[in-house]
Amino acid sequence: MLSNEEQRLSASGPLPPRLEVRPRRVRNALFFLAGWAVMVGASLFLVLYDKGGLVVRGFGVIGLLFFVPVGLYGLIVVISGWWRRTASLVLTSAGLEQPTRQGAAFIPWKDVAKIGILKMSRNELLGLRLSSYDHYLNNLSPLMAHDLNRATASSKMMHRLLRRGSSWDSQEARGLWTRLAGISDPAGTIKDLGDIGSLAENLLITRQAWGYDLLFAWYDLDRPAKEMAGLLEAYRQNPPL
Repeated sequence: MLSNEEQRLSASGPLPPRLEVRPRRVRNALFFLAGWAVMVGASLFLVLYDKGGLVVRGFGVIGLLFFVPVGLYGLIVVISGWWRRTASLVLTSAGLEQPTRQGAAFIPWKDVAKIGILKMSRNELLGLRLSSYDHYLNNLSPLMAHDLNRATASSKMMHRLLRRGSSWDSQEARGLWTRLAGISDPAGTIKDLGDIGSLAENLLITRQAWGYDLLFAWYDLDRPAKEMAGLLEAYRQNPPL
């Protein structure tokens, strides 16, 4: 449920039939680079600190081994992906679109069971919990799924670091995607489906770890997460004509 403040934000004016969410690419890239420079610099300081013992220098080496490749990946994949997209989300009267280079994934509002905020430390993420994966996954081409998997690469890395996995054994999990109905080995089927299966896996891991299937961070949005949640709720409850 949305708070009174979020309800107020959702009701502040008429809704356009189509609204593109356009993140600030230059600002987001500068934030990323600044954060990366701080973490690499701190790690390098620990390695070169004269009075630091082996333990301190060891933490510095671990930091460099982690943050340097993460930063390079961010430069090559993440920031370049931000630059290629003009909009991260599109809100319409029919549902929510996720643009990719190959087309747009689509989630009808009837498939959105919950819109909320996930707090991680000092950050707030926009979360969507779906009632079904069918429309979202069944209408994706492999190339579209590949692009969406690239966009969620950071969350996959976090899941691996936390050693989080998915379980399709429960009836609830299998019921989310009717493509798995009656299949005795859903994990094997997911693996055989390539990028689409990988995206389904990430949806379920995110759901079982955080309570939402899709999470959108500050770099995916053009306004605060709470305001964005209120806007999505307004489209879901009273879609414009």
